[in-house]
Amino acid sequence: IDSDPSTDYTVDEDGDMDGFDDDEDIETIDVIIRYELGDYVWEDYDGDGIQDFNEQGISGVFVELYNAQGFFIERVQTDNNGYYLFDDVYPGNYYIRFLMPEGYSPTLFDRGENDNLDSDIVGDFGEGTTGLITVGFADDYSYDAGLIQCAPVGGLVWFDYNKNDRWDPTENGINQLRVEIFRQINGEFYLWDVTYTTHKPGTPSDDGYYKFCVNPGTYYLKFVDPPSTLVSVVPNIGFDDNKDSDVTNTYGTGTTPSFTVYSGQENCTLGAGFYVMGSIGDYVWSDDDEDGRRDVNEEGVQGVEVQAIDNEGNVVAQSVTDENGEYMIDYLGKNTYFLHFDIPDGYAMTLPNQGEDEAMDSDVDNSNGLHTTKFYIVQPGEHIGHVDAGLVSGALPVVWRDVWGENRGDYNYIEWQVESEFNLQQYEVERSVGSIEDFKSIGRVEAQNDYTRSLTYSFEDENIFSSEVHYYRIKQVDLDGRFSYSKIIAISFEGSFDEENKIALYPNPVYDQLTVEFSLFNEIEASEIDVYDELGRLVKQGLLRTAAMDKGVHKFRLDVNDMQHGIYTLKIKLDNSIYVRKVIILAQ
Repeated sequence: IDSDPSTDYTVDEDGDMDGFDDDEDIETIDVIIRYELGDYVWEDYDGDGIQDFNEQGISGVFVELYNAQGFFIERVQTDNNGYYLFDDVYPGNYYIRFLMPEGYSPTLFDRGENDNLDSDIVGDFGEGTTGLITVGFADDYSYDAGLIQCAPVGGLVWFDYNKNDRWDPTENGINQLRVEIFRQINGEFYLWDVTYTTHKPGTPSDDGYYKFCVNPGTYYLKFVDPPSTLVSVVPNIGFDDNKDSDVTNTYGTGTTPSFTVYSGQENCTLGAGFYVMGSIGDYVWSDDDEDGRRDVNEEGVQGVEVQAIDNEGNVVAQSVTDENGEYMIDYLGKNTYFLHFDIPDGYAMTLPNQGEDEAMDSDVDNSNGLHTTKFYIVQPGEHIGHVDAGLVSGALPVVWRDVWGENRGDYNYIEWQVESEFNLQQYEVERSVGSIEDFKSIGRVEAQNDYTRSLTYSFEDENIFSSEVHYYRIKQVDLDGRFSYSKIIAISFEGSFDEENKIALYPNPVYDQLTVEFSLFNEIEASEIDVYDELGRLVKQGLLRTAAMDKGVHKFRLDVNDMQHGIYTLKIKLDNSIYVRKVIILAQ
């Protein structure tokens, strides 16, 4: 360092003989660069550990700087916008400590991929501290602190004495009921905390009180093991959230829907009401004489599972019949239910609602599907009895009155009459030509499932192509897939058929495979089938193409699985002759 940089004419100190020299003081100085360290303290409103555009800084928070050995260096305070700065930091290793304002705690740390937007309170050096920070390369404004306030969550658990699904001031709370709160973390819910209902502090006699204080996030509640015989009331009745029940069983029995709370936000309107359960019973028996009525000598059937299903299709509860055939489904809330009976193999349901004594009949009428009852309205504290099921061995037969048929020129007419029917899906008409050895289905007729009166059905077979005797029988198909047959009838023809080529399509209507049967009285050289829709548009060309065919019967099975359901026209060309036939393709 030159203390006197000006030159003067004195002594020739540098030996250059010019007499002009300055006074020089020679000393080496080390220059140390100092750095800035910051940056931001904010309230993490949604508790996700990441700064969002709508989340505000927190002013007045004390922030302290310590060296790696734990010696205090400096204290600053966040400004009105939540920013802080240490502006005179020597190179070295440090950590920062954020002093929590009353009611605040750190949010999640190191979330996301942007280090400028996360929180850095990891607690390595105690409460509110960061990890080790190395200073010496550049200013660093990435050390932030996200703070949260806990969110109060609570409500009332009460006994709904008047069964109106709302809390009334005269109704008592229920104490010592366990309440669990589950928090969503990475898409899954985990048990977060537990408490028990108790007397509300600061009140003379308010029972059923509970309260949590939780971090911001998404949660649901579970009310565990209410007193014996009690079930949840109907949720969300009325417009006052302080008086309704929030138990919807969304995540299992006794649970609420999920809800989200934010930093410092209160949600203390989450109630749970209970009243006495309803129930349904009573009996499953073997209807040995198949009359639909329980006789004194007919025994109960053990081991039949019975399910109670609500109006949204949820299985709410179930029971299994005991050695006497008795069952009871209890712990039912106020709602409408139907029952489903899972009967053993080899059994079918008897006729329902026979006779005038409700206690002695069968109530399974398939109102809501196979082996189901109608809906029953269950009220709190009510038992609905005599919901019974009678079983018969094997398929319950259709009571046939008659099956007959006749030729009506271009078609054969088949008619059958039944005394009653139950548990039926459909009738299938089957035909065999010339013998009774080769029956094939040629059509279907849906069953009416009316066991209260006689029924008449008919079918017209328009695909007759031979003067041989045509044999018919009716196949009765149950809803559960079992089937039986009517007697066989025969239809013969007076006179003779014209000796021309005949074409038969069956089954018609068809689901998947259509059989095309040619009865040829002459040899042909080629055949082709094209398909047109109801608007006359060609939808499939060459559904069938063949070379020469000899005189006689030829059958071809055609796959129609890839065609939409509807009515189609088949244009069939045999050499120079063209035939037109209609076919109905059913949806599978």
